[in-house]
Amino acid sequence: MSTENVWMDEGKPAFAHAAGELVGEYFIACNEKGGAVVLYPILDRDNHIVGQPIRKPYQLEQIGRAVAGALRLVGLIVNRRLAGKLRFYFVAYGERSPSPVRLGQQGGSEWCFERATTPKLAAPELFEFVDPYADEKRVHPQH
Repeated sequence: MSTENVWMDEGKPAFAHAAGELVGEYFIACNEKGGAVVLYPILDRDNHIVGQPIRKPYQLEQIGRAVAGALRLVGLIVNRRLAGKLRFYFVAYGERSPSPVRLGQQGGSEWCFERATTPKLAAPELFEFVDPYADEKRVHPQH
């Protein structure tokens, strides 16, 4: 089945699967307290960084903007109805992620709003000050 045919058969399992995969490229879905599903836009997939959650009134607009380019390639224009169907299938059948943490550890795989970084220090004087054995390690010139 070609990609174009998948997008023409709304309501079919192939459409639901394709919608979930497409929206999943740009968002993660998390279960929150009370059973609500919250969408977070993916800012950096490699580092697992997400943006602030999308609240209900703006979800369709952001989903539509995110997937518009991909759907334009197969000849579809995203409108509110199509964005609503994409959101519905993503929330109904898409993969759930744990809620993102505020600050993720460097190199971690959990979704977060930002990653902790360690600054690179290039100050040998600082290391000499904090290293109690710095004098023994230093090579002293001969007089």
